[in-house]
Amino acid sequence: MLRLLHMVVLAGLFLAAADVYKIKYESTLQAEKVAKLRGEIRREQDAIANLRAEWSKLDRPDRIQIRVPTQNLKVEPVQDGKDRTCQNLSRRRAFSVVMVAYWRWALAKMRPQ
Repeated sequence: MLRLLHMVVLAGLFLAAADVYKIKYESTLQAEKVAKLRGEIRREQDAIANLRAEWSKLDRPDRIQIRVPTQNLKVEPVQDGKDRTCQNLSRRRAFSVVMVAYWRWALAKMRPQ
């Protein structure tokens, strides 16, 4: 009888050891998945930072003010520090002011939040 009890206890110990090993193996796999996901998140954050830097470079006011009107509209850019009311500007100059304001508004709407 005692021998049978010892065999049952020994079998229970083996089953418990196998279960503990299985749990350890699964937790190791989960830890590897977490590390992989953290690496992917880090790469995506770096890509987002690079895109934001590129957007900032493309969104510079001096670049927009010089290139957009002169390349596409064939008008001269608005100079800062001057009186820009429509009554004081010629019709062509007023159009330039309106187009610069429009492009600034359009680019601000396109900027990611």
